[in-house]
Amino acid sequence: MTPGGETGLLIETRRSIRNGKKTSVVREYAFDRGLFAELRETLKQAAIEKGQWGEIDRTEEDRGPDYSHLSVEELRERQAIFAETRAKLDALDAARSNTGLIEAAPGSVEQC
Repeated sequence: MTPGGETGLLIETRRSIRNGKKTSVVREYAFDRGLFAELRETLKQAAIEKGQWGEIDRTEEDRGPDYSHLSVEELRERQAIFAETRAKLDALDAARSNTGLIEAAPGSVEQC
């Protein structure tokens, strides 16, 4: 049995190949694109009818975190924390590339 053969998505073709007095049968398999396209269209139509087809609204995700509730001082404090963290990460990346350091566990570094 051919894997996937029972789905109907594979088309089997048998060819006879003759070599002198010997004849052998070769099986060739091809993907049935037409059937697959029809299956996809049927599933799409079912999803449309159930209201499950359409673009996903990613506007909430694309905006990033909401900082509107923070005061100016809190925003500056977070900005300083982000800048300090970025500097530490950049320094760690530079140290790894210059001295062959690798991270052994979160927060620890070992020499190679």
